Amino acid sequence: MDFADLLRAVDAVEGVERIRFMSPHPRHMRDRVIAAMKESSKVCRHIHLPVQSGSNSVLERMQRLYTRENYQAIVQKLRAAMPTLMITTDVIVGYPGETEADLLDTLRLMDEVRFDGLFAFKFSPRPGTAAAQVSDDVPTGVKERRLQQVLTLNKQIQRGKSKAVAV
Repeated sequence: MDFADLLRAVDAVEGVERIRFMSPHPRHMRDRVIAAMKESSKVCRHIHLPVQSGSNSVLERMQRLYTRENYQAIVQKLRAAMPTLMITTDVIVGYPGETEADLLDTLRLMDEVRFDGLFAFKFSPRPGTAAAQVSDDVPTGVKERRLQQVLTLNKQIQRGKSKAVAV
């Protein structure tokens, strides 16, 4: 049994009103899972699909095992299957080695995907992770400025979505 089968099985359980799952890795969002989500009347029309960065070079250093293009293709499949699906994400700024061009890639991805919400964080090394072994070379002030850019764009996107719904 895979995750798609599990979604279908839980959908068939009497008394279960809603199915919600959190933060699947993008590589697990295969066609079978998307089809099971679509077919289930109980799966909530929301997914939190962490992207972390819109830059392929940063994603590679993070060892995320997908590219910006892979991520966008998954989003397109999700929205084609479920046009009302809300998509939220996580973004990390200031990952070691992140450049201004990498940040612009992230901002462009946000603008293209038009997330329904996001959690944004400044990179900070966590003990025991591979990233903790990498030199944290992005100054704190740069991380803060980049975080504000991400949050500002997110706010603009949210305002635009709210105005579109109000019309």
